Amino acid sequence: MANPQHIKWLLEGVWAWNVRRVRDDFPPDFEDADIYEEFRNSGKLDKDGDIPLNRVNLTNANLRDANLSRADLGSAKLEDADLYRAKLPCACLLRAELRGANLEGADLSQGILLDAKLANTNLARANLESANLSRADLRGSSLKQANLTNAILSRVNLSNAVLDDATVVNADLISANLNGASLAGTQIWKAILFPEGLSPKQHSFS
Repeated sequence: MANPQHIKWLLEGVWAWNVRRVRDDFPPDFEDADIYEEFRNSGKLDKDGDIPLNRVNLTNANLRDANLSRADLGSAKLEDADLYRAKLPCACLLRAELRGANLEGADLSQGILLDAKLANTNLARANLESANLSRADLRGSSLKQANLTNAILSRVNLSNAVLDDATVVNADLISANLNGASLAGTQIWKAILFPEGLSPKQHSFS
């Protein structure tokens, strides 16, 4: 379960949180926390109804099963964070650092992960097994060596993304945009590329 003190500290604001992390060097624990509700009930959502966590330092944080719906995590530090089954629908992860993060089973549907005119979101070596990335904007982002086994990538925008040496097994890529994507060394097996009944359902690439 989440540490109530850590929730209280996070509600104090990103600047105070980041200062505390540098000073005290503690591992954040938000397991199973409904962070969206905590911010809403405290009147701390921003004017758009989002969780204001831009540039927050959540490196090595335990966010398993946490609810981060509508979280503004732009430029956030989430290296090696555990986001197993975390709820992130409609979250903004613009320019976020997610290198080595565990996103297995996470819901990232309709999330904004990158604007092509800004620096790349880094998902290199991230575990995205069974994650829901449907309709997510991943233009130009780095997914090098990422694990996308069984991931839902339908209608995702992966144009100009780097997926070198990634594992994409049994992934749903229906209507995904892969224009200009780099796939050197990528293992794409049994990927679903077309809606059932329109064309062969699964494809393997060598």
